[in-house]
Amino acid sequence: MQIASSQLTTEVAHTDLNMHSMKLWAQYPDLAAFPGSLILNDKRTKDNAYPSSSLTPEQLKHEEPDLSDAACQGGARLYKPEGYAYPESAVRFFLQQAEQNGASVLYEHPVQSLETGTSSPHITGVVTPGKTLHADVVVVAAALGIPELTKPLGLLVPLTAKPCTVTVITKPLKPILKRIVVNGTQQPLLPSFADPLYIRHCMIPICKAKTHL
Repeated sequence: MQIASSQLTTEVAHTDLNMHSMKLWAQYPDLAAFPGSLILNDKRTKDNAYPSSSLTPEQLKHEEPDLSDAACQGGARLYKPEGYAYPESAVRFFLQQAEQNGASVLYEHPVQSLETGTSSPHITGVVTPGKTLHADVVVVAAALGIPELTKPLGLLVPLTAKPCTVTVITKPLKPILKRIVVNGTQQPLLPSFADPLYIRHCMIPICKAKTHL
């Protein structure tokens, strides 16, 4: 991999990478789904990460009729291409594919930094505790850890954290929302149910759902 940060517009490159990766994930319908996502109360006029559009409170209620009226008050931004992977199935599948094609999987080897050549900007390996692993090609797939790894190389990758969602395993429930929803309000997303399960981020309730644990 060659780093030419002076010739690279990271915002454009990041968007292209996002869109291309989603096309690749779409080839594995058993490992990922693409219902789109919503960020509530998002007042930005645009988001360069993905194609998106703004929804009025009325449009949001039409798209997700089971959202509470309070949650719809600020409208939302709709990201139609977004989706999610099924982590356990995806990791197991790709690990098996890699090993079947001759890859060695090294556990307990956290990457501390990227190694570069002394006379060129090429990445030549990764530094882990106790040893440096050299490679002809290095793929940096560390999610939110990417900016920390690439910053010393002069390459800014604009990744930011979004509110966390806590997932619990329950008996099958009737679907409530059609899309991924990121709460930007101080309001519960759904009308109240008996025996509610609250999923919280920073002490703000983002969802109520009837539990069947």
